Amino acid sequence: MSALQCLTFLFLFLFLLQDATSASPLPLRRRPVHNNSTHSNFAKHPRRRVVFPVNRSSCDLFAGEWVRDETYPLYRTEECGKGMIDPGFDCQTYGRPDSDYLKFRWKPFNCDVPRFNGVKFLQKMRNKTVMFVGDSLGRNQWESLMCMISSSAPFIRTNLIHEDPLSTFKILDYNVKVSFYRAPYLVERKNSRKDNS
Repeated sequence: MSALQCLTFLFLFLFLLQDATSASPLPLRRRPVHNNSTHSNFAKHPRRRVVFPVNRSSCDLFAGEWVRDETYPLYRTEECGKGMIDPGFDCQTYGRPDSDYLKFRWKPFNCDVPRFNGVKFLQKMRNKTVMFVGDSLGRNQWESLMCMISSSAPFIRTNLIHEDPLSTFKILDYNVKVSFYRAPYLVERKNSRKDNS
């Protein structure tokens, strides 16, 4: 994951944490996953110990675990607007047999991340633009955000413009733009010349 994608991810979570409950220290023990599915990779791999110490006085989004949540997923691909999810990334529509991986959410150890609320997101982002820059991973994040917004507020007026390298999802009722700029190489190329001095 590139630095820009990490910052984008962090921005979205920090944005959502503004309304989160105060940090409450939780025990640092792993809960076993009770899952009878033979398809889930989450249940097959043994749990690892926490590598990084957790600061219990603040919310550390990067120290936590994946927990099963039956209220997930936040959206279903068939409910997303036509053309929102690139066919190459639409696993369920194109035959992925398992769906267990959709039932997990990230749970930091010492705080709660509030469930995504698309209407609240649109109200706070009114007249603003959110930009994802990157490769297919950034595109997946962009498509997921579009679908989460559409699922939370299904009757809003939208406009989706697919172009290369910039695609934009406009939420007209709130004047919010969620854009994706395809930039698979986020490194600066430098020519190096040998100095003969």
